[in-house]
Amino acid sequence: MSVARQTPRLYEPAPQPRPALRVFCFPYAGAGPGMFRAWAGRLGADVEVAGIRLPGRESRWSETPHRDWPHAVADAVETLTARLDRPYVLFGHSFGAMLAYEVARAIQLLGLQLPRALVLSGCRSPQIAPVSDTPWNAPSETLWRWVADMEGTPAGVLADEGLREAFEPVLRADLQLAEVWRNSPEVALDVPIVTFGAADDPVAPPWALEGWADFGARGCERVEFAGGHFFLHASEAAVLARLADVCAASGAHARAAC
Repeated sequence: MSVARQTPRLYEPAPQPRPALRVFCFPYAGAGPGMFRAWAGRLGADVEVAGIRLPGRESRWSETPHRDWPHAVADAVETLTARLDRPYVLFGHSFGAMLAYEVARAIQLLGLQLPRALVLSGCRSPQIAPVSDTPWNAPSETLWRWVADMEGTPAGVLADEGLREAFEPVLRADLQLAEVWRNSPEVALDVPIVTFGAADDPVAPPWALEGWADFGARGCERVEFAGGHFFLHASEAAVLARLADVCAASGAHARAAC
């Protein structure tokens, strides 16, 4: 049995010596990479899952959360640079999908090895404004009421005032970045894009994902699941099954290229 490997910036729940494929996972606003712990072993026997850890959470608790996109992207790219020795896929949900896209864009501009696929979950395309306002600068009571309504945060966190107080700076910083995030498809990514969405998602409804087709030079596939914004949890088995399909196709492509 493999033992979880942790560095300050990366969490690998079941590391492999030479995986056929790595999946780098970017968590949604306020979350840490521990949310991907149960994904290890469910995307393929030779697929390694690694969660990205940003400042202000888990072993980077003492660091200040990023408040601007250039620093957030540079931090994540620096985290991944030494780990691009194997074929890989980028996955992110909501704010995490925004960051995954920006990281892929930076990697392409730097001339580094590109991902085999970019999977963007619960995330509007970057040329449109936010579909719904997020109360990142509202009073705490309003912020946490909104979080509870989204139905994606563990009940233990919502019920514990100390935990809420500890998580709040990270949550606010991430939501602020998501609020101001914009980009244009001037330079299309040379990477296949797959979008995951849900019909009842109030943050990223199906129509808000359509624009992603303009951002990829190698096609954009859309997949829809049941649930609201956190269909990632509500439909976890279906999400992982579809992500496993993406990994299988990406891994097969990688082996054929070797």
